[in-house]
Amino acid sequence: MLKTAKSALEGQLKPNEKVSRLVLEVGELTGAVPAYLKTAYESLKVDTIFENCELETIFMPGTVRCKSCGEEFAAREHNFTCPGCAGIDLSFVSGKDLVIKEIIVEE
Repeated sequence: MLKTAKSALEGQLKPNEKVSRLVLEVGELTGAVPAYLKTAYESLKVDTIFENCELETIFMPGTVRCKSCGEEFAAREHNFTCPGCAGIDLSFVSGKDLVIKEIIVEE
């Protein structure tokens, strides 16, 4: 995550600018735990351009669509089984990604 953010900023930061906030969307179905991400981030940001940067995480619920009946529902809430037809052939709609939503830079 930090390598990706750093690559995105490469050659973009002016000498007087600092990265002040990194905003991540954390999908429920990624297996990533926001509290653990923040703990790891605090130790990994030392001596980097993110040293004084706050990490903000936005939780994205895990939503799936039943391929049989088309119903969209919260995957974990229904144990990955369609509440409409009891189908288990599902496609992911949201909550399966970890995305850098925003990098905020200030002078």
